[in-house]
Formats: sequence, C-alpha cells, structure tokens
Amino acid sequence: MLVILKKYLALINRAKEFEITKQYAKLKSYDKSQPIKQWLNNWEQTYSEGYIMAILEVSGTRSLFDFAIAILSID
Repeated sequence: MLVILKKYLALINRAKEFEITKQYAKLKSYDKSQPIKQWLNNWEQTYSEGYIMAILEVSGTRSLFDFAIAILSID
C-alpha cells in the first residue's frame, strides 16, 4: 500500500512541476491587458513555488534574465 501511495504522490508532484513550468513560461512575457500588480504577484508566487520544488527554470540567474526581458515591455 505504501509503494502505491509513493507512486501516486510522485505523479502528483510531477504534475505540479509541469503546471508551474507552464505558468512560468506564460509569465515570461507581460500581457498589457493584465494589471501590472496582478502580473507581479503571479510572477512572485510562481517563482516561489518553482524555487521550493527546485525547478530548473527558476534556478540560478536564469529567472533574473527572464524577468528583466519580461519587464522590457512595461518600461
């Protein structure tokens, strides 16, 4: 029973990683129809969740460059 539960939780964890990666990719470009504050909150939440789960997209300085490029359209 524990082995089955472990496999099930691993699938849920993998699905969560995929969802965060998808959200992060969407946030890499700012949609001008969306309020800036909402976009920033979404960015912070997605980054935090990705950092906790050690997702490659938010590790190191890659996320800083992604953020800088995303806010070019705002500036």
